[in-house]
Amino acid sequence: MASFRKYQTKQGEKWLFKLDVGKDPATGQRRTTTRRGFNRKKYAEAAANELLASLRDNTYDNRRITFEQVYQEWLQHNQDSWRLNTAISRERTFRIHVLPFFAKLEIRKINRSYCQRFIDNLVAKKMKSVRTQVAAARLVFKHAVRYEYIEKNPFDLVHYPKIQEDENEHREYWTKEEIIGFLAIAEQQLELRDFVAFRLFLFSGMRRGELCSLTDEDINFEQRTIKVNKTFA
Repeated sequence: MASFRKYQTKQGEKWLFKLDVGKDPATGQRRTTTRRGFNRKKYAEAAANELLASLRDNTYDNRRITFEQVYQEWLQHNQDSWRLNTAISRERTFRIHVLPFFAKLEIRKINRSYCQRFIDNLVAKKMKSVRTQVAAARLVFKHAVRYEYIEKNPFDLVHYPKIQEDENEHREYWTKEEIIGFLAIAEQQLELRDFVAFRLFLFSGMRRGELCSLTDEDINFEQRTIKVNKTFA
């Protein structure tokens, strides 16, 4: 039978459960597994029941669980706390870049060398956000460590090759001089509202959704502050 407990994290209260998964065939000793990070007790209960069902069907083997299975478990634990834009972005990252490389592999057999190949493969494609893709994959391995599927994260101590920039390649950023030139033209040719929006976007670092969701109540002219507390999806 599973036992459930609530515990405190920096993100708020979470739930965990502990469950006896039977004897280890190699040692003959009883094994227990602990699953953490559930936002509600009912999610922990659902995961425990699913695990119990797999034990009854003899389909559970902690040592042969695949990356994709751990990914699905990690997704179930965390997606309720994400904003819509975050969920869409992460789904795309995993679908296009991460799962094709890791999905069907047993997670315990994925080593640092293979993770380095993943990084080198992204660099070879001239990806501009190698660390973004790696950060996504690391989250699943971190989950695997937490639930004792693996002992350590194979992405620890990987090497990030320096991406050589092609001078003839299109830049995805503006220089300071280009920003000043754009704003000078925008002030002359755009409506005041549009000019203010572009200037605020460039100087504040807001995301598009945050800028589009601003309301009068978010702006304090006396204190010269803007409150960024929502996004437009």
